[in-house]
This record gives sequence, structure tokens and C-alpha cells, in this order.
Amino acid sequence: MLRATHEGTHSKVELVIWREEELVNRQKCEDRAREKGYGERAGDEVDTEITSVPQGWDTLVWIGADHGASDAKRGEAETTANLYAFAANVRKCLYFHFSTNAAPSAISERLAFVRLRVLGDLRLDSFDVPREHAPGR
Repeated sequence: MLRATHEGTHSKVELVIWREEELVNRQKCEDRAREKGYGERAGDEVDTEITSVPQGWDTLVWIGADHGASDAKRGEAETTANLYAFAANVRKCLYFHFSTNAAPSAISERLAFVRLRVLGDLRLDSFDVPREHAPGR
């Protein structure tokens, strides 16, 4: 599991990849992520997209937001936004979660950056283990 926190923007990223024994699709990977306790979708749905990022993966990207109470100092309500990705590739699953808390004016820029530059540019090393043939084969 990879976890990163940026205190200045109240943002967090989690990335988990694991192998399954059976063939999986993105829904099975989302279900397994829940079973493993990695997180549930949170907030009111803003957008849903089916894509193939990382390249070759069958991926659901889901974005949700919760609008909080108004902040008296700034006069703006705080919004908590979440971007989830659940992906499948043959027998591998991927769980990705980005969360941030800010004024609504900052949320869309952060979500766009994470969707396009972090998740969109994600490249994974191969899970394949080279196998040597037994002598005489």
C-alpha cells in the first residue's frame, strides 16, 4: 500500500494493488477492496467514467463531493472531494483513492490534476515472474 499526505492542501492519496486467484473485472475489484477495508465511495456523485488507466486496465473512476458548513473566516463552505478508481487486469486489482478538503474554488483544479496527471500518468511495473524451463524440456 502506498499512502501520501499533503498537509498544506489537506489532500491524501492511497494506492493498493493485489493479485487475485480468479479472473476479475472492475466490479469484483471494487467489492474486494471493500472486503479488505480500503474504503467506500463517499459523497454525492459528481462524475463517473469508465476508462483504461493505467494502460490496459478496466477502470471505473468515480468522483464524489460533500459540501460542508460555511467557514466564517473565509465566507466559503468547505468541500470534501473524493476520487476513487477501481481497476482490473486479468487477475490483478487496483484501488486508488484521492481525497481533499478545500473551498469549492480549489476542488475542481485538484481533482482534474489528480485524474489527468496522477492517475492518468500511472505506470505499473509488470507482475510477471520470469519462469525458467526445467532442464530437458
